[in-house]
Amino acid sequence: AKDFFYNHRKKINSAVNSDLLISYSTYEDITSNESLYLPALEVFHLNDIPEGMCAEKIKAHKYGVFKYIGSHSADTITLKILDNIYKHTLAWLLKSQYVQDGSFHFEVIDSSLSRADYCEVDIYIPIKAKA
Repeated sequence: AKDFFYNHRKKINSAVNSDLLISYSTYEDITSNESLYLPALEVFHLNDIPEGMCAEKIKAHKYGVFKYIGSHSADTITLKILDNIYKHTLAWLLKSQYVQDGSFHFEVIDSSLSRADYCEVDIYIPIKAKA
């Protein structure tokens, strides 16, 4: 994600907001240890995706949204930190009246808010009511 954010995001001319890094992950099921990870930006249109990049459309969903606030920069977010956050989101999901609706989730980091001693990550998990 850091390489994309610092070296490639400016290549995307149709970005809605180039300060918002979207980290999209898709997998077979919520407990899977393997996933496809795509660092991304939201775009106005898909007409001029830069060479070597791909597009992923995310259909409208209801989401469980979780906010992580850290006392460190966004650059220092690790898999260990994210794993801990996801343990909490999974615990909430299991106790809630919802189930995950889709085999993906994404995180959004607003780099304009990040400082050496502060960062925010919003985690979006698609949900639907339990049957």
